[in-house]
Amino acid sequence: MFKFDQGSNMTFQSGQGWALVWGGPQAESATGIVVDSSSVYVCGSSNSLGSLSVGSFDIFLLKIDALRGVLEWALRMGGAGSDIANGIAVLGGTVYMVGQSATWSSGKTDMVFISVNPAAEPVAVNWAASLGGAGDDIAVAIAGNSADNSLYALGYGDTPALSSGSFDVYVIRYATDGTLTYLVTLGGSNTD
Repeated sequence: MFKFDQGSNMTFQSGQGWALVWGGPQAESATGIVVDSSSVYVCGSSNSLGSLSVGSFDIFLLKIDALRGVLEWALRMGGAGSDIANGIAVLGGTVYMVGQSATWSSGKTDMVFISVNPAAEPVAVNWAASLGGAGDDIAVAIAGNSADNSLYALGYGDTPALSSGSFDVYVIRYATDGTLTYLVTLGGSNTD
């Protein structure tokens, strides 16, 4: 489920700086931040039931005016399971997030990859993909490469089809259209 939500927020300005407070009555955790020419994007997870959260934890994405510290919009994503964003990148004006999801999962927890068009009215999710299996698989970081127009993500997991041990490291490459181009597993029989 994807939903546009302003949430509740307050901006404090002092001199040349600002601080933004955003959230609801429960817990919000910001886990990633990236800046482009005019905006700050923050991702994380929220379990503020009601206006901010659908499941136990939902992914959120905030777009903030970089100069004024004003929240432009907030997007939440998730379902009945626990959904958490861990990393964020901007490439070619598009925002990409990675994390973990029990909602979009074929096992316990799968890696989740999300592409958002921040310029659309209203803001639009271009694509979302999950990757994993019977074990727990978690994506923790993402970076965009404009030279080959690709996204590189880092994760770990213990799905037998993907790993050779109890937990292995994953290096994942996606095309910007959501096509998985490769997954490399690093590790051995012990936890890596």
